[in-house]
Amino acid sequence: MTVNANDDWRPEVVNHLNTSVFYNELISRQGANSAVGSLITIINDSCYYAYQRTKVIIRYMEQYTLHDGDHLFRVLKLMEKIVPVEEVKELGNLELALLILSAFFHDIGMAPDSNEVEIWLGRISSNDMTPEQRQQKFKYEKYCSTSPSLQRRVNRNIATGNHQQVVLLEKHQLSEWIRKTHADRAREIVNSQRADFKYKDCNFASILGEICVSHNENPYSLLREDNNINPNLLISNGEYVNVPYIAIILRLADILDFDSKRTPKVLFDHIGVKNPISLAEWQKHRSIDGWNISSEQITFSATCDHPAIERSIKDFCNYIEQEIASCHGVLRELNYTYDRRHLREKYNINVSAPVKPQIRIAEDDFGKPKYHYIDAYFKLNQSEIIELLMGTNLYGDTSFALRELIQNSLDTCRFRSIKENDWGNLYRPQISIRFNREDSVDILEIEDNGMGMDEDIIKKYFSNVGSSYYRSDEFYQDMAIASNSFTPISKFGIGFLSAFMVSDSIEVDTVRKTDRYQISEQPLNIEIEGESGIFLAKIGSREHPGTKIKLYLKEGHPFGYPNEKQADSRLLKILNEVIRYNSTEIVVETDEFIVNYDSYGEEIEVFITEDIAEYTKEIQLPLDGLIDGLSGTLKCIFLFDDKVIKEIKMPKKTYTDENGQITEYSRSFICEMGSINEVTNFVTTTTKKSISSRGYLTMGGISISDKLFVNNSEKINNDNNLGTFIWPFPVIYDIKLSNEVVINLTASRNNIIIDDKWSEFKDILCKVVAIRLIETIEDESIIGSLIQLVSNGIEAEELKRHLILQYGEYASKTAKERIGGSPI
Repeated sequence: MTVNANDDWRPEVVNHLNTSVFYNELISRQGANSAVGSLITIINDSCYYAYQRTKVIIRYMEQYTLHDGDHLFRVLKLMEKIVPVEEVKELGNLELALLILSAFFHDIGMAPDSNEVEIWLGRISSNDMTPEQRQQKFKYEKYCSTSPSLQRRVNRNIATGNHQQVVLLEKHQLSEWIRKTHADRAREIVNSQRADFKYKDCNFASILGEICVSHNENPYSLLREDNNINPNLLISNGEYVNVPYIAIILRLADILDFDSKRTPKVLFDHIGVKNPISLAEWQKHRSIDGWNISSEQITFSATCDHPAIERSIKDFCNYIEQEIASCHGVLRELNYTYDRRHLREKYNINVSAPVKPQIRIAEDDFGKPKYHYIDAYFKLNQSEIIELLMGTNLYGDTSFALRELIQNSLDTCRFRSIKENDWGNLYRPQISIRFNREDSVDILEIEDNGMGMDEDIIKKYFSNVGSSYYRSDEFYQDMAIASNSFTPISKFGIGFLSAFMVSDSIEVDTVRKTDRYQISEQPLNIEIEGESGIFLAKIGSREHPGTKIKLYLKEGHPFGYPNEKQADSRLLKILNEVIRYNSTEIVVETDEFIVNYDSYGEEIEVFITEDIAEYTKEIQLPLDGLIDGLSGTLKCIFLFDDKVIKEIKMPKKTYTDENGQITEYSRSFICEMGSINEVTNFVTTTTKKSISSRGYLTMGGISISDKLFVNNSEKINNDNNLGTFIWPFPVIYDIKLSNEVVINLTASRNNIIIDDKWSEFKDILCKVVAIRLIETIEDESIIGSLIQLVSNGIEAEELKRHLILQYGEYASKTAKERIGGSPI
């Protein structure tokens, strides 16, 4: 093992090892046993190497609790408290050595080679990398892609010139990558030193590597019994190693190293912790004054100056309790061979629950407690929350249940389409909607041939309210290597619950596509009964990837009757409002008809009365072709009399009543916020809308808002309209957004959230509309009158700005053309 001669901590390492119970037990066995002597030499050299290397962890992990050489020795000391004293002598030579070495190597992956870091950060040209190094860089880039929110924060700070914050965020991302991958890297480092880990005829590098990895995994993974994780691993004639036992000792000792020595105040004050999660971790450890570990109870004593730190310590003690219980469970489940069953009691641990914190509240300069601790924090009332998500309080309309289910099907079909394309398979996405009656109950089925689900997906996402697969690391990693981008509509993980607005009983048939030619081992059939949330799962019979949701509908559901004629079908009317610009084949089948649903939607009709038609001008604008991700059409309707005007006064009229009295009255048409209104002055003034803004905004094949352009009264009266346009003329719109241009929606997906994405979309749409208006009108005087109308409007600043910019470019272009110059 290579060490730096200028940093010789060998005496320090040897002095510490000489106080180790495990190490001294090996020394006592040395005698004439050359194999044990060689093992001691390996321990001396290896621990020295690991101790030296972990000194540089702080270089990249400056905001995390220390995992330095002192931590390694404390872990070793804690191991010796966990293993009962009388059983130390019963452990084999290699078992003792592995306990010592795992204490020193489990965190060595926190200290990556500087060349590795340069590769991850792209500071080395790909031409100068080996294939393995290029794979390393790809893995880091793939990891970074799983944190789009962090990347957005980086981009915002770059845009505002806050380079200090950019550096901080990028350091945090690198530190998180090192932390998350450090166990696997520890295995790689151990295996790179394979020649140094030999005992008798056994090279135990792979065993040590797996023990290091295991401390970062679920404890029950130790029951898998592969070649290296085995309680009966024969390493020489008559000598065995109980690998899961050693791994359990390591994981418990690692989490029990929970005191202020791990976060010394001088270092905390010096480096300045800025990341909130890291700050909580530092403070938690710094607050520990002392601890006592016995076979009956573990006690941590702490002085806290903030309730968040006290809460954190108590939560961590609960976590330690759970780990101890899990490790006892693993020990009970280990499967020993017949000739070793008598040794089950030998492999025991000297710790058990409970884990008790003793908290003292720090005092201020006047001797008063700094805070009063109340064991209260926000908790969710599950039944009330579920009722909210299942009811109309969130969605407002029970028909939205169908929208949510179709939305899920469209997302999974689009996702599978990308996967199949990358696998080189042919795939035709399909969705079937069936509406019929069975045993006097209306049944609605939505079936797709998308990716489907397996037990893991169901447990982690489908049944876990608020956890969406499309916001998981697994999804982002898939997208990092996908050939095409994909922005799912479903993000909150609550949409399926809307189905309970219309159904008390739901049945799910599903099987997951797992690889190019593979599906999950077991198709699943799941029955879910209402708010109880009980899942009755059985092995299903579905043979092809996808999911079928079967709803047993409640009385009074909004979908009409299965025997309605096609022209009268309320189900089709709902679909017409929900689905637009969708390329997936959707077949709708009822007791009366089967239709291949036209999911592109019909053109929106505009009705203009004869008396106003001659005073209006309709300008239809194609939105396609200018900005990737924005398409569709937008129709602007203006009052027009040689130019765009705000008001037209109609000739006065007379009215003769039954007594022959003649009354003269006037009529006007006024172009206002989002509408053209007819105003009549007859005894009293009355206003009637003649034309109002309306249309569809579609994202991912689903109509998400029919109030994108509103009039002033709607804006004032509807506080829930978050993202909207108010232009001083009516707009008939049919707008489609795709991956390149997206907006964020509220949880119910009925309203647009005003944020950076909304601002970006607003600017893009105003620019495209301005370009198309200038192109279409051409006449400078009409363009000028339009700008004047918009200038007098309220909340139309972006449109006005872009009209002026495009008008300037147009005027400059036509001037050059007049003198024979090339158009810009």
